[in-house]
Amino acid sequence: METISSQLAGGLDTSSSPNSQQELQPYTGSSSLKPNQVSETILYGVPIVSLVIDGQERLCLAQISNTLLKNYSYNEIHNRRVALGITCVQCTPVQLEILRRAGAMPISSRRCGMITKREAERLCKSFLGAHSPPKLPENFAFDVSHQCAWGSRGNFIPARYNSSRAKCIKCSYCNMYFSPNKFIFHSHRTPEAKYTQPDAANFNSWRRHLKLTDKNSSDDLAHAWEDVKAMFNGGSRKRTLPIGGSEGGSCFLIIIM
Repeated sequence: METISSQLAGGLDTSSSPNSQQELQPYTGSSSLKPNQVSETILYGVPIVSLVIDGQERLCLAQISNTLLKNYSYNEIHNRRVALGITCVQCTPVQLEILRRAGAMPISSRRCGMITKREAERLCKSFLGAHSPPKLPENFAFDVSHQCAWGSRGNFIPARYNSSRAKCIKCSYCNMYFSPNKFIFHSHRTPEAKYTQPDAANFNSWRRHLKLTDKNSSDDLAHAWEDVKAMFNGGSRKRTLPIGGSEGGSCFLIIIM
């Protein structure tokens, strides 16, 4: 199986990505960003307020929830965000006031979660975009690993990932095949392994625990992996109540069994 990120250069399909030149302004780099700098990003044709926090441009999750994702419930958005491994950064009172004045948050809001532009694209694409797999070279596999229990390592084969429970991961130690949600509960005790108590079994937990083995993977490889993880992620119910400003930015964990 090929696991070299350079193989992706000619194989990735970016035609459906929301960060195309027509929809999303190019990222200018952290060197030109000032703390609490306010700007506007076009995401799927909708202007979203962004704010520079810790040298990184972040978008208002509540505004995204109330505009682009207004047909989905708070729990759907929250659970999808958790499943995709997207972490909110909470605003300070000063930053919240800046967002209020920019029109991103109502005056009554007391908190707001912020996510990066790339994370916003991933979250919106998981609800609004096509769920077709990215175009990858033939016989390509992601080199992945997890740290649950004693941990394990394997090859995630996108060509075999045709359903949520497809056995698409080949363990590098025993050569057995597992579905993603089963693989994170499969481990091998190696001399360098450290035991980590695994989470309670739930379908979406593998997306948080299964990571690319190479922590310095190229952006193309990392983005292709994110696109694959977004497949078969469920969720199509329509929301019955609108999301309030304070609710949209919450980062509390809510699990629906």
